[in-house]
Amino acid sequence: MEENQNQQKISLPETIIMVLICGGADFFDIVANLLSTTIALMPVFLALELILAIIVLLVIVTWLIIRRIGGLWGTLLIVANLLKFIPVINILPMRTFCLFIVIFVMNHPRIVKTALKATEVATSLIPIPQAKIVQTAARVAQMTMPNNSKK
Repeated sequence: MEENQNQQKISLPETIIMVLICGGADFFDIVANLLSTTIALMPVFLALELILAIIVLLVIVTWLIIRRIGGLWGTLLIVANLLKFIPVINILPMRTFCLFIVIFVMNHPRIVKTALKATEVATSLIPIPQAKIVQTAARVAQMTMPNNSKK
């Protein structure tokens, strides 16, 4: 168990801290959107949402740089944070869901590589043009997987 924990790229305390940051920001976005229906409170909540979105974006980008998470998975997390600046979409908890995906991918690279390989095989059996797009996306995702040198 401890040997498996040492192989994880993102530790449990780090995961908890990042989930609290992203989850708290997403929860505030939901509450602020519901409370900003009153005209008097709307400018206050919109300003607070914008300030919080900028702070969380800076924290996540710093975390991605420190942890050396890049490629497709880092881009996924940054795009989810940038989508939070769009007023109607920001009520969805995209930051937290994308954070869970990135943490899972970084901690379980063999499972994800197997799933990507299965996706590539399955799409090669489908003779429609959209399958080629999925197949190309699977190849790109596979190339951006972290290298696991301790096998």
